[in-house]
Amino acid sequence: MKGGRELIRIVSFNDVYEVLNGDFVSPNALSPLDKGRAMVDCLNHLGVTHVCFGNHEADLNLKELSKRVGEFRGVWLNSNMPSLFPDLTKRFDVVTTAGGVKLGLLGLVLQEPGAFRDSTFKGHTIEEILPCARKIAEELRKEKVDLVVPLTHQSLSSDVKLASEEFGFPVILGGHEHEVIVRDVNECTIVKAGCNCENVAICDLWIEKDESQGQVVIYKDTRIQDITNMEHDKEMADVLDKHLHVLSVLQNESVCVVGRDSIFSPLSSKGTRLMQTTVGSLICEACRVELGADCAMINGATIGGSRDYPSGKITYMELQAELPFPTKMVVVEMPGKVIKEAVKFSREGPVHMEKRGFLQCDPSMTIDDENNLTHVHGKRVRDEDTFNVALPRNLLAGKRRKRHKDRSFCDIKPLVAWAKENPLLLPGSEGEEDWREQKGKGRKRRKEEKEDENVFSLAFKLVLEHKASEIWLGLGNFEDLDADGSGYLDREEITMAVTRKLGKEPSEQLIDSMLEAIDIDGNGKK
Repeated sequence: MKGGRELIRIVSFNDVYEVLNGDFVSPNALSPLDKGRAMVDCLNHLGVTHVCFGNHEADLNLKELSKRVGEFRGVWLNSNMPSLFPDLTKRFDVVTTAGGVKLGLLGLVLQEPGAFRDSTFKGHTIEEILPCARKIAEELRKEKVDLVVPLTHQSLSSDVKLASEEFGFPVILGGHEHEVIVRDVNECTIVKAGCNCENVAICDLWIEKDESQGQVVIYKDTRIQDITNMEHDKEMADVLDKHLHVLSVLQNESVCVVGRDSIFSPLSSKGTRLMQTTVGSLICEACRVELGADCAMINGATIGGSRDYPSGKITYMELQAELPFPTKMVVVEMPGKVIKEAVKFSREGPVHMEKRGFLQCDPSMTIDDENNLTHVHGKRVRDEDTFNVALPRNLLAGKRRKRHKDRSFCDIKPLVAWAKENPLLLPGSEGEEDWREQKGKGRKRRKEEKEDENVFSLAFKLVLEHKASEIWLGLGNFEDLDADGSGYLDREEITMAVTRKLGKEPSEQLIDSMLEAIDIDGNGKK
């Protein structure tokens, strides 16, 4: 209060993968279904006042992400990506307390190698954090803001650099790391609350009014509070139950069904790092068909279920366990020689030694007992032939993970070497031809969708779309489905037709996938 001391209490949490300083609309159990809607709704009911971007917000395409930003009732801070949603976000925010203290808040997202493809947020430039923070802090102080606190989503080393610049930040509310961190650097305290809302960071700043010097922080206390055993708020519990009900419905929703005579039977994902599996083959086939590629490959480490499916059925939740990561599939035109070398390289070594990069392949690819790729679709693979290959984008980079210092994370050298030698052939590179139009393969996709998704498609989503496409093929002709004779199929008519086909009412999410598979103009009708 004026003329005395005033307490400003800030409560912060970050990296919410279950159920904020970035990484909250994705990835979590619901994000593939609702593109972050449930998480934003929960934040609104909690009364969260400020958030900032993290690198995983880029898992959503820009159209969906803009909707989530617009749905958030608080302030979405975006200090160092000026071209991204300028009408929906704020470069900074100033909060004035009851006692007249002005608190400035920033939202800064990391600009570190490997965090984003081509070092941009889906094509939007990420400004360097240090000069950006300095500039905004100086602007705010000219406007008589008493203290400035940044929300950041970057590595601890980068937060330490920010704190070392002595911009006068009393605290830095950080994210990105999933561990609890409290560290003092000069007069600044860096605090990160871990992940998944198991803890929150509570920062108490005691402010005293000094007419000659303005507002001065005379005392601060930062602590981590474990909230896992706190009593649940009933209203919040009801909101969560509403959203999580979707997951219980999907427990028994079959998204992949194969018969005993199928090439994918018996269905199993055990040993994806050791051998070719039928689940690996099924996933590759779905990606190949949906992307219109000649062949498809996925490294075994991205498939995580490690289980048998004696019924020949995989439910939505089981598929999510099989593809737990946002595996970003791209298509590249590649020589037969490189594909052959990549398959063989990925499978070399002792038979019983797990290989993170072991390439699972689609059934069109014939591979002999010595791991030699001999044919694709029955045609012998010659070194000079070229093929449109669907594969995870990271395989072209050979990215390392700190946890595996002794060997590279999926460092399939033939792929990495070829990508390095042919940068203009990589998806999204300047001068790249649109292979879909060139080859005339695959379903037509909206140009804006391709741009939004930055030329990749998530493997999980491709498998769902493939399932939806298969259901469409079995529903009958258009005239039989168009019950009201309007010339369009609406959601109700599609639901009725699928209910007849499956013998039970489908989930909303399956209908969403079916609509997305054929709704080119986005009007909700076929």
